[in-house]
Parts: sequence; C-alpha cells; structure tokens
Amino acid sequence: MNKNFKKTFLILAIFVLAVFISACQKSAPAPIEQTNVNRGVPETGNVIDVSEKSGETFNVVPGDVVYLKLVGQSKSGKQWTVVSPTQGDYLSLKEQKVTGLDDKEILAGKTNFEWWLKIENKGEFDLQFDYAKPGKKAEQTFKIKVISQ
Repeated sequence: MNKNFKKTFLILAIFVLAVFISACQKSAPAPIEQTNVNRGVPETGNVIDVSEKSGETFNVVPGDVVYLKLVGQSKSGKQWTVVSPTQGDYLSLKEQKVTGLDDKEILAGKTNFEWWLKIENKGEFDLQFDYAKPGKKAEQTFKIKVISQ
C-alpha cells in the first residue's frame, strides 16, 4: 500500500506542477491581423465643423469627420456630455479633448470641450449634447440633425 501511495502522490504532484506552470506562463498577444478589430470605413478627409450651428441639418457620407467645439465655464462644475445617439453604429469617437479644466487661467475661466466624430454608416440621427452639472437638468443643449447618405 505504501508503494501505491507513493505512485499516486507522485502522479498527483506532477499533475499539480503541470497545471501550476501552465497557469503561470504569459500568453503572447495575437497579432493585430488575427484579432477581430472593427476598423470601420476609411476616412474621406472631409472635416465638418458644426460648432455654433445648433439646430441645423448636415448632410455627410460615411468616412466624414464631424468636429464640435463647445465652451463652458471652468469654475461652474458643469460639463458638456453626449445625450444622443445612445445606440447604433452611426459614429465612432476619433478624439476628445478638454482644455482649461485643470488650468483655469489658460482660457480666462473658460473650458473648451472638443470632439472629432467619424461617421461610420448611412442613416439619419440627432446629435445632442447637454451642458449641466453631472446628474442635474441641462441648462443648455446643442443639437443638430445628421443625414448620412
């Protein structure tokens, strides 16, 4: 019985060691070509500035980039946030930048909120941003209609 116990213990120890070693190994990331990355439509090179054009309608094509700059007050605690679209594959965020939030003197008490949004598909939707303190009712709204053909 002592001999069988040693064999069983040895097999169990080898099994536990093998599991431990395989769990500790780092797996190499798959090359980008092998991962499922949604690359979207190629950019057209057309950038449409919709800043200060609330209430207007814009005709675009997939691949166009919509640029939006909204200004807020640094000391107010308010921010511009996207309200719609909340779903769908109409847009992808290329870049977002906030300037003047950390350094209130840089823009004389103003904060710039900027977005670069790439149109990904055909469709019609409203693009809306609200300005308020987080969790509070909007004090300002920026809204445009986008028609992608």
